[in-house]
Amino acid sequence: MNQIDALVQRGYVVIGIDQKSSEAYREFVDFSDEAAFTRTRAAVDLKAGEFAKDNSAVLDILQAAVSCAGDHNVASVLKRLDFERVGIVGYSFGGAVAAETSRQDSRFKAAVNLDGWLFGDVGRLGLKRPFLEISDDSGLPTTADLNSSDTVHRLTSRLTDGDYKQVLANMDRYGGYFLVMVGSRHQSFVDVSQRSFLARMASLLPSGRRTIEAVNIYAGAFLDRYVAGASSDLSKLIASPDDGVRVVFAKSPLQEATQ
Repeated sequence: MNQIDALVQRGYVVIGIDQKSSEAYREFVDFSDEAAFTRTRAAVDLKAGEFAKDNSAVLDILQAAVSCAGDHNVASVLKRLDFERVGIVGYSFGGAVAAETSRQDSRFKAAVNLDGWLFGDVGRLGLKRPFLEISDDSGLPTTADLNSSDTVHRLTSRLTDGDYKQVLANMDRYGGYFLVMVGSRHQSFVDVSQRSFLARMASLLPSGRRTIEAVNIYAGAFLDRYVAGASSDLSKLIASPDDGVRVVFAKSPLQEATQ
């Protein structure tokens, strides 16, 4: 909700999608051995692609609804929508879905992935539209991690390592921005990291407030530039990042060069 509020303050209309069976992919995540890992990757890739199609369907519904909306509060929101300026943001698995949605559907002009591995075809093919990835600071797997005798740990480390290298390779090809929130962990991106006093005291969710504030600033500037087409501090922020933000990669998207 914090991120939604920040975007609304910037003038965006935010549509939150209640993805069907949003937790279903967890039911078949199995890293117990190599064969299970291969099946899991294929299943989650498929699920990301399906969820991306759901997002496109929601956009279809919104576009159709504008022409037949009556005079009520919903209609006033619909009339504010600009379908030439649509972006998509997701967290964790939703970040993968956001990137895959933008890959599949050119109506989504830019995508923001908040700390998610990439699944679907976008991990393999990359994204030819403006793309911002913001990651936690849990660090990359070491050689020991990649060769661990613990199968789950080894395969999870392999997934993290492969995803990181693939994202950088794709960004080198098409452009994009890759940021790390210093001192953060996966849960630092969500509201509970601000609300839970005990979690902060126990350092279970470190730097939550700082992480969310930085995400709002950088993601907002990115969307202002590549979705709203407005003036933006993105270049300045990337050139002189906040102490809590580490720029891993920054290259103007290919799309910008051809506009």
